[in-house]
Amino acid sequence: MYVLHLVLLLLSVAQGERHRWYHAYFPRFFASGPSAPTDERVAALPGLTVQPNYALYSGYLHGTSNNVQLHYWFVEAENRPNKAPLVLWLNGGPGCSSLEGLLQENGPFKVIPGPTLKYNPYSWNKVANMLYLESPAGVGFSYAQDGTIATDDDLTAQNNYNALLHFLEKFPNFEGRDFFIAGESYAGIYVPTLAVQLLRNGSPLKLKGLFVGNPLTNRDINVNSALYFLNYYGLTDESAWNTALRECCGDECVRKCTFTDNTSSKCTKAITYLKRVINSGLNLYNIYESCAEGATEAADGIYSHYFEFRPSVSHKFSRPKQLNKTEKVLPCIDDTVIRAYLNQPQVRSALHIPPEVHDEWELCSADVNKQYRHSYADTSDLYLELLHANVSVALYSGDVDLVCNHLGTEWFLDDLQVQADKPNLTRWLFVDEDKTRQVGGWKKEWKLNGAVLRFVTVRGSGHMVPQDKPLQAFNLFADFLKDNTSGSGLSKIVLCLSSLLFIHQLLN
Repeated sequence: MYVLHLVLLLLSVAQGERHRWYHAYFPRFFASGPSAPTDERVAALPGLTVQPNYALYSGYLHGTSNNVQLHYWFVEAENRPNKAPLVLWLNGGPGCSSLEGLLQENGPFKVIPGPTLKYNPYSWNKVANMLYLESPAGVGFSYAQDGTIATDDDLTAQNNYNALLHFLEKFPNFEGRDFFIAGESYAGIYVPTLAVQLLRNGSPLKLKGLFVGNPLTNRDINVNSALYFLNYYGLTDESAWNTALRECCGDECVRKCTFTDNTSSKCTKAITYLKRVINSGLNLYNIYESCAEGATEAADGIYSHYFEFRPSVSHKFSRPKQLNKTEKVLPCIDDTVIRAYLNQPQVRSALHIPPEVHDEWELCSADVNKQYRHSYADTSDLYLELLHANVSVALYSGDVDLVCNHLGTEWFLDDLQVQADKPNLTRWLFVDEDKTRQVGGWKKEWKLNGAVLRFVTVRGSGHMVPQDKPLQAFNLFADFLKDNTSGSGLSKIVLCLSSLLFIHQLLN
């Protein structure tokens, strides 16, 4: 009988009707259960001709007080939701919405011109229950009742921690479930600070791992590695590079120059010359992709503070540029379609957005960004505390991203010195859509007690790996969950999905 079910499912995949047939032929075990908030269930999502067979919920979770109201969108796992782990996804910024992750990266559907939605064959909810949280207050549909949105890294972590506890009040079936925190970019700060809150304060969830893409981990390393990235990728001339090495480190042949340690005017001048590339109109998120609005606009936006080459060790994070409402927050990124979709009255109604949230949804908030106080110049102690508590960590990097480049992530992990011997980089492979095995990138692992620390590059991807390389991102995500989830339930899900994806590729 189940062979017949499988055949029908595969035929439906080939015809683009998977969701309708899956719902008809496969039994469901709902993760939400009878205690889930029925008034927050999304009955029908505008833009879908066929509604999903798994549950969607959208509503609000409070932070440390009811003043902070954080919007969440919960997507039930497509397969065995009662057994699949719970994963929280956070986009970065600070000030960018996690609905970017849901609707443009790893969610079950992607927004396309219309605006409307199409199903994503590489959605992460195939192997996990996905919780997308718009944080901090002032981002997306999230708000503070008194209008105060100024925050910092620690307060953001505390609010996110309390939001998780509130989520468990609404969805008590997830108590005791394996739990992962994922994200990208400034989530390199959000994720470990929240994870440490869970460790120190306790939680009904079983924290198993962190999965963060192109993360900001250490301010000085990010600055120094960005300069090396410019040189390695041919974005500056050799003469200017040698001048910077000579003026900042005293030797053109030095193997590794720490530019941020030198305060001389000549070093600053040399670095400023190299930095001109950053404001040249280059797409910093993917140096081989075009800018959506063309190359005339300088890249001064929400990530400008990542490239403030101020060699002052006392300055934890340089302040971001003060943006006004007319300036584009994320240069080179086209957010027209996602903004048009989420600002439709019928979409806001379906997501239970209250009328008092009268501002239009924005991909990133300039107000949140300019009022945000950066608390951490270095997250080494946070990651080490988590690893010593047997929480596994995977940091993956698209290798053509300049904002949070792969060199800096690798240097950061090497500096943690979690084991005596440094592992070597080895290739990792995946089955591409043309059925050939291809090199996905490079990886290396360290082990500490029962935890694994993993570094992975994704070949040809920029800052948003699930958007640029969705198949590769799904493979990395599913493998990490499989390696760090209790029991064998997820392994069976991943094995089944791998087979289905392979047969789906053969049929198309």
